[in-house]
Amino acid sequence: MPDLFFLIVGIILALAGFLSIAGIISDAASCRTAVNAEIVSVKKHSTYYKGKTTETYRPTYGYKYDGRDYTSQADEDFRDPEMGSVGKKVVIKINPRKPERVQKKKKAGTVVFGLILSAVGALLIYCYFL
Repeated sequence: MPDLFFLIVGIILALAGFLSIAGIISDAASCRTAVNAEIVSVKKHSTYYKGKTTETYRPTYGYKYDGRDYTSQADEDFRDPEMGSVGKKVVIKINPRKPERVQKKKKAGTVVFGLILSAVGALLIYCYFL
């Protein structure tokens, strides 16, 4: 019975790691069309920690694709005050099938986490067969 635990947990971890990596690859593959956009609004966040205030900015982009207007909020905050400038011109990548979808920033930590989960899962599956 304890051996079965290794197999079940191993499969779950390996699958979770694989899905994490597949999501990043899928997003990068589908959001491949570059469009010119403009920052139309910005949400400003202030964080106070250990006597220091840090300001971050989350822009909303306005852009035109196939004759239609779209807006989409960035999925990340920026520390650069330039990204808090309404009217700033930027280039973003969108999914041509769903133009309201903007490419997410690839986070190295997510890829590493997915690889670690997959490796631990594979190791547990291997232990089941020993």
